[in-house]
Amino acid sequence: MNKTAASARFGRLCVSASLASSMALTAHADDIDVYTAQIAARQKPNILFVLDYSGSMKDNIEGGTASKANPAKIDILKGAMETVLDDNLDRINAGIGSLYSTTTTGIRWPVSELNADASSVDPAIPAGKFTVRDIIGQQINERSAGGWTATVDALVEAAQYFRGEAVTHNDSSQTDSARHQPPVWNEADGRYSGGNSQAAIAASYSPSNAYAEEHELSYFCNDYSASGGPNFCENRLVSDCKVLDRDDRQGDGYENLENLWGNYQRCQYKRGIDWVGARYNSPITQTCQANTIVLISDGEPTRINDGASLRNLIGKGVGDCVDLSTGIFNKAAGERIDGNCGPEVLRSLSATDQNPDIPGSRVNTYTVGFSIDGPGQDYLTLLADAGNGSYFKADKPEELTAALSTIVDEVLGGSENFTQLSIDVDKANFSHDNRAFFNLFSPSVRRAWNGNLKGYFVNGDGLADINGMKATIATDQGEQFAEETQSFWSDSNDGNNVSEGGASEQLLSGTRNLYTYTGDAIPPNGAALAGVANNRLVSANDKISFAMMNLPEGSARRDSSLDWIQNAPMGDPLHSKSVSLDYGARQIVYVMTNQGLLHAIDASKPVDPANGDSSGGQELFAFMPGRLLPNLPMLEENRNTGSHIYGLDGQITRWHTDINNDGIVNNNEKVLLILGMRRGGEAYFALDVSNPDSPRLEWILDSSNPDFPALAQSWSRMSLINVRDGAASRRVLAFGAGYDAAVLDSATGPVTSRGNGIYMVDEDGKLLWKVDSADHASMRYAIASDLTVIDSDGDSLADRLYVGDVGGQLWRVDFEDINTRPDVTLLADLDDKHHQPFFYPPSVAFNRSSSGDYLSVSLGSGNRTNPLQTGVQNHLFMIRDRNLDKGAPEDGFTTVLAKELFDATSDSISSDDADEARKAQKQLDTAPGWKVALAPDEKALSGLVTFEGKLLGTTFQADAQTEPGACGFDTTGRFYMMDVENAAATDMLGSNLSEADEGGHLTRVLKLRSSGIPSSPVIIFPKGSGNVQVYVDKEAVSLMSQKLARVYWHAR
Repeated sequence: MNKTAASARFGRLCVSASLASSMALTAHADDIDVYTAQIAARQKPNILFVLDYSGSMKDNIEGGTASKANPAKIDILKGAMETVLDDNLDRINAGIGSLYSTTTTGIRWPVSELNADASSVDPAIPAGKFTVRDIIGQQINERSAGGWTATVDALVEAAQYFRGEAVTHNDSSQTDSARHQPPVWNEADGRYSGGNSQAAIAASYSPSNAYAEEHELSYFCNDYSASGGPNFCENRLVSDCKVLDRDDRQGDGYENLENLWGNYQRCQYKRGIDWVGARYNSPITQTCQANTIVLISDGEPTRINDGASLRNLIGKGVGDCVDLSTGIFNKAAGERIDGNCGPEVLRSLSATDQNPDIPGSRVNTYTVGFSIDGPGQDYLTLLADAGNGSYFKADKPEELTAALSTIVDEVLGGSENFTQLSIDVDKANFSHDNRAFFNLFSPSVRRAWNGNLKGYFVNGDGLADINGMKATIATDQGEQFAEETQSFWSDSNDGNNVSEGGASEQLLSGTRNLYTYTGDAIPPNGAALAGVANNRLVSANDKISFAMMNLPEGSARRDSSLDWIQNAPMGDPLHSKSVSLDYGARQIVYVMTNQGLLHAIDASKPVDPANGDSSGGQELFAFMPGRLLPNLPMLEENRNTGSHIYGLDGQITRWHTDINNDGIVNNNEKVLLILGMRRGGEAYFALDVSNPDSPRLEWILDSSNPDFPALAQSWSRMSLINVRDGAASRRVLAFGAGYDAAVLDSATGPVTSRGNGIYMVDEDGKLLWKVDSADHASMRYAIASDLTVIDSDGDSLADRLYVGDVGGQLWRVDFEDINTRPDVTLLADLDDKHHQPFFYPPSVAFNRSSSGDYLSVSLGSGNRTNPLQTGVQNHLFMIRDRNLDKGAPEDGFTTVLAKELFDATSDSISSDDADEARKAQKQLDTAPGWKVALAPDEKALSGLVTFEGKLLGTTFQADAQTEPGACGFDTTGRFYMMDVENAAATDMLGSNLSEADEGGHLTRVLKLRSSGIPSSPVIIFPKGSGNVQVYVDKEAVSLMSQKLARVYWHAR
């Protein structure tokens, strides 16, 4: 072979292949177990519910007189609270704050574990008779609605509770004893009775006997400061304190002792008044524990107390706060001040730690507007923004219950992403667009998770929001979006909150164009979706039968779930990555979720960074395959038991017939999107989106088709390639046969299953050829991976592919013409004494060395479906394929075995000992490649990328020995960068992470900030820069020098 020609051919190959890979870019074990296990291991969040009991809550939802058929809002609220408490018995600590109307109540039940015995909170309650959940239900149900709406006062009371401040009962005088008298437990009635109906429960503060009608000598507190201990009497109302020793004997002074704390001052006093004052017992006790206020109201604030409690909290009174009369309530300045200071109160809780000794002890606030519009809704939205939470609108009983459930899920979940960012190439100068899109989801123990598509600008410093601010911040929980960040299409700051802003926010307003397909066979020219009544995804479409939704005839859940989806927020895009299409006048981003919908989002705006443009993001249409209709009732119900609901969970392939080669859909050019389901099912769907306002369903390819006997779950992304077809060329699709969940989910080693094949189909989804066990007896394991397809002879036609299977085998398939049988070669069998499953495509690059030219075929092992699996030893591998010529390998080729590879784990080639380094190099020169052992239980769970002679990848490791604690169990994500030829460490230019080991040597592995499964590395070419940026998830991990010759190329 001519080496110069080979270099030119494969050099061109590697440019396209590396960029394409980086830019086209439970009931069973699954990778989401990482998040559900983390949720289970964390400390339960503290949630205080603050509820509006004003007079308007006596009305029904329409504002009229309540009846049995149309109950009062307060009764609906009580029912919704019962449901959310019952659904979350083991998930949250809950309490009842102020049940407010004209005036506020004190804390009606302190935040505590719902399943706990109520006597553990209030010893006056008999042990074993009532749980905390029982008492909270009593407190909610025994009060009726009536009066004005003192919203800000209720929030001040909540703030005092979380901060452990004085109990003031709406700034009542200390001598006004009747205002402070708490209800007491009545054992005969099995409930609280007596006292002041507005007073706090005594179990919520200390001392719990702060109110007493009999003025006996009473114990109050201990001061151990004289002996080096704490002073529990600090800032207390104290008189007649006596100095006592450890045995409570009175002495003449303090004596410092060696044992714990020693002498102390004990405060005993004779009360002169009934109420001596108390402080709330703050529920904030641990770091990594969320603290949250949930405010539910149906109206505008109409009463406020401009008293000492408010002023002490925020340092100013109502007249000094931002006047909301004009901006929110559409009144003259100073005319409506009853809502003033609410945002300041909540901002003081969310912006700073409430306990300086507990990092992260901030309190966020979520608000729910129940049957409310206009200024009242605007006010609650403003409060949620100030409280770093979210606002939810509820106009129906089921919407109120859903809102409360979503809030709990958000508090528990946070923001995560599996897939790498999505970014397109500027066709004119071979650099990247300055906009990137992220598929985000919020983990939950419920069957369906919330998700979103958000966009950010990319610059030399990383990610930026629409105001030009840096979008991410490093935290103990990893790289997160900063609280003040405003992503594309968001009306206000949405930060790290998945449900706020982004494309999902746009779904909640306006009429949506939702489609499905209710017909039988698809016509040869496809089926129109838009403008066809039978294909509308609405309850009025009687073609959507009860049977299609797997419901009994006449079930109310049909209409209920079809109506629900009309305004449902976006579901989770767990494994799917969005793709973008440029239509000239507008740009559309397509994203799939496990709600079962493909969304078409108008991403034409924003264009310019830092101008604050929040327009755009509207949904043009969404499509749900008919086979996913049975999921709708389960999605609406969204129970917290059962396995995760999957829908369109796979990848999208763009087939753009770009006649003029400009990368823009114009001149009546045709565009197909081919959708995979991954965990959602065993099918692919092709949609014609040449006109995004009028989509068409072209074909469905599924496992019921006899031409595809090995087809399993559609995990493998279809690769669009040009191949030889006789004397002509032809564009086709190639893909692996998928993942057999029924067999493999319970497997711990190589198991024969479906999915053991490779298919090639035409534009109509018709089979052209297939490869399976009939072509090679060893092809018996599932091929869930994407394929890596190359052009080995530089004629612009694909003729070879590489792929790994879940049995640890690496395959090479050569095909000169699609009309002839391909040559199938088992290139390597890397499954040794430890199972080495491959779920991601190999990274292939041309390399020149002193021992001869070769293609490096690199891949990493790890079971993506079981990231918490223990007792495994995975590797990174590089196999040298020296058979560069077109066609099958030369005669005499033998399959490479793991034991034949050079063990590069210790990086001996980089050794300071010259003899050791030479010896290692000699061993590598005679080996068919190298392997690097990962740490025990460390797994390569994303694709590798080869660029400029360097191999980049990420791994994930969970520490099974970590004791569950406040912050969950330990997980570690790592970024690897090494020389692809010898696995030696290489300089990670510009990395903000550790770059050297203790001896000062370069290291090939860096620890990532993220606690989840890291994405594959993404290489970005900034405009006008000689370097490239490397991103993992939201984190820019390294810079690399750019040496590639620029060519005209764009993703298809």
